[in-house]
Amino acid sequence: MSRCGEHWPTLSDRPFRRDDGTSSKIAISRPGGGCELQMWFGFLRAGSVLAEVAGRSKDWPENLVFPALFAYRHGLELAMKAIIRQYRGRTDVEPAPLTHHLAKTWAQCRAVIRDVGCDDAGLDAVERIILDFHE
Repeated sequence: MSRCGEHWPTLSDRPFRRDDGTSSKIAISRPGGGCELQMWFGFLRAGSVLAEVAGRSKDWPENLVFPALFAYRHGLELAMKAIIRQYRGRTDVEPAPLTHHLAKTWAQCRAVIRDVGCDDAGLDAVERIILDFHE
C-alpha cells in the first residue's frame, strides 16, 4: 500500500451516496426549475456561513477567509449571469459571457439593468463591490 493509500477514495466511493449505497436526500434541483437561483443564493449563503464561522473560530479562522470570498465571488457571478439571461431578451445585450471575468460580466449586466429601465442610482456602488471581488 502506498503512503497515501488510506487518504485516497476507492473505486466504490461516490459523492451523495451513503455507506450502504443508497442515495442521500440532497436535492440538486427542485422540480419546476430554479436551480440557477438555488446556486446563486447557495453560494452567497455559503460565503456568509463561512465568514460567520471564521469570525467565531479560535483555531485557524484565516483558513476560511478564501473559501468564503470564493463563495461570495461565485454567487455574484451567478447572480449577474442570471440577470443577463432573464432580461436580455428586452435588450440588445449579448448572452452572458462564458467566462469568470467579473468585470466583463458586470458590464453586460449593468447594460441590461439600464436597458430594462432602471436608473443608475446605486449602480456605481454595486460596480465598486463587484470590481473589488474581481481584483
